Amino acid sequence: MDDDINIFTSNSTTSKLFERIIESEEKYEKIFHNSPGMIAIIDKDGIVVEANSAMKKFLKIDPVGKSIFDLLTKDVAEKEYRYIIKAIKKNEKIVFENEKGGRYFINHLIPIELNHGRYCTIISSDVTEMKRLAKLFETLYKINSKLVRAVDKREVFDIVCSELPNLQIFSKVLAGDVEDDDFVILASSDKKLIGKKIKIYNNARCIEMCLSLERPVINDSWEGKICKNCIFSHPKRTCIIFPIKSSAFTNSVMMIHTENYIPEKEELNLLLTIAENMLFVIRSKEIEHERIRAIEEIRKNILAYSQMVDLIRNAVAVIKGLTELKDEMIKRFGEKRYFEIIEEKIKNVNDMLTEIDKRWEDSEKLLRRIESY
Repeated sequence: MDDDINIFTSNSTTSKLFERIIESEEKYEKIFHNSPGMIAIIDKDGIVVEANSAMKKFLKIDPVGKSIFDLLTKDVAEKEYRYIIKAIKKNEKIVFENEKGGRYFINHLIPIELNHGRYCTIISSDVTEMKRLAKLFETLYKINSKLVRAVDKREVFDIVCSELPNLQIFSKVLAGDVEDDDFVILASSDKKLIGKKIKIYNNARCIEMCLSLERPVINDSWEGKICKNCIFSHPKRTCIIFPIKSSAFTNSVMMIHTENYIPEKEELNLLLTIAENMLFVIRSKEIEHERIRAIEEIRKNILAYSQMVDLIRNAVAVIKGLTELKDEMIKRFGEKRYFEIIEEKIKNVNDMLTEIDKRWEDSEKLLRRIESY
């Protein structure tokens, strides 16, 4: 009887252990196949023996049974294979970065023991957005470092249009002023566009929208009315326009093109920061320019007022002398000529007062312009 109990207990324990193994395998299968990260198991010959859904989706085929040399470009495959052999032979974890199809990955190679020998598990994480943000941060720092030394708006535009295209996601960057219905390109990564005038209403309605809304505009569909006749129109291009309103008198925009790519929210926020920094520098330079101009204008006006006051004083003294010597002057020049001389002097005084009024009006305009910043 005791032996029967022991057999039953042993069988029961084995059954529970088997159930746990089955349950663990099922959990592993679920984790393996449902993981958002790309996972594959590769043997020492570079053949994929297992791959999860994320890996299949990225490769756009089922890689099981295929060599990595058939799945990847030659240089990428050779690099990965060297790491796989090293991980298997030395039984050590390896981490490396690579680029596939325009996207960036961090790869973890983990050697494992299975029934039929040693294999390598590769876990790949897509870090493209992080990589792009890091590069954009680096570019933002470079741009800011140069902007503080820019002398005018054109140089500000030149700096941004030369630095941003270094990031491969931006195919073209251009900036310029809006004059009536013309977009005048002052700077561009495509030098052939510099100096060109584009009719906004007919060829670039997105600029009109950007300025009226006073916020960035993104166009990634070229089928709508706003993009119908746009000279930048292309079915695979995304166009982002940033307003740069430096004063009540000047409208400028920055336009960025990307090919087959729509920037993420974080990237757009960084680009908006660049546009705001451009605006700050341009305004600072314009305010400084207007300040210098105002000082020079005031200096000229003070000198002119001083000279005209002397002239008016002299003219008044002449008129006063003429009135005191009226009888003698009439005898000498005649009554008609006498009054003509007085009228000439009065006219001189009126002309000088008119000049003072004009300079005063110019000074007020300059003051209003400075106050508008």
